[in-house]
Amino acid sequence: MITSVYLAPTENPTPTINTLTKLLQEHRCPHVISGDFNSQHTVWGYPRNNPRGTQILEFINANNLILHNQETDSPSFDNIYTQGWTDLQITTAHLANCIYNRKIWDEHSESDHKYITFEITENITKLKF
Repeated sequence: MITSVYLAPTENPTPTINTLTKLLQEHRCPHVISGDFNSQHTVWGYPRNNPRGTQILEFINANNLILHNQETDSPSFDNIYTQGWTDLQITTAHLANCIYNRKIWDEHSESDHKYITFEITENITKLKF
């Protein structure tokens, strides 16, 4: 399952976190969650944490999810006023070793967010009946 997320900067993240938690509980399958969370935490590159960033990290940890962002990543948000690391790529633990070639592109994207790409590989075992 792939879920795209956008949290507006002033939006309360709790309803979205509750929806994501419900999706994870109801659909116990490999899951990619990616999007603009508009949250700050040192774990994904910011020099400080904000309450929203702490809440997002608690959601990740409580659901045994894997954050693929690295604190050494270049900013994924960049405009003339500021830079940031608001775009997160999260997976269920099952997919942790299946994500590769994750890249934040420097090319212009028609947005103040940069393109982020990654590849997913899944080893499928053949079953004999």
